[in-house]
Amino acid sequence: MKTNRSLAVVAVIASVALAADAKKSARNFATTLTAFEEVPGTISDGFGTLGLTIAPDDSRIDYTLSYTGLSGPALFSHIHFAEEDVNGAVMVFLCGGGGQKPCPGASGTVSGTIVAANVGANAAAQGVTPGDLAAVISVIRHGSGYANVHSPKYPGGEIRGQLKPGDDD
Repeated sequence: MKTNRSLAVVAVIASVALAADAKKSARNFATTLTAFEEVPGTISDGFGTLGLTIAPDDSRIDYTLSYTGLSGPALFSHIHFAEEDVNGAVMVFLCGGGGQKPCPGASGTVSGTIVAANVGANAAAQGVTPGDLAAVISVIRHGSGYANVHSPKYPGGEIRGQLKPGDDD
């Protein structure tokens, strides 16, 4: 009886360890961006999706951002450092600055790559220093990264979504 209980405890510990390792090595992440996810929320017909893939050697992040229905042209889009329902500092641009392509307007799609040179100084107070792509990847893998798209009507962000692990096939 005691052996069965010990085996059960070992199995639970092993499962937790495997789940933690999988989280640390996840490569694909995605989110849906909506106005109600902004902090504070906004009223907008804007909607978007973001998919990103972290390279196997953690040297880059490839992404595709699509959005439609914004109240005006997108000014810029970022990945920020904060958990759900909290605003955080900008880590990297997806479009509109930080070495990335311009945003395509009120609707469109932009694809690109994030490398260490794209990591700016805005999140230094949160420990993400310029060029620290490993920190950005860690934030994303631990569920504390969100993306949003900013517009003239909503300069603090019109649509937002928390990045979640996707399919790593």
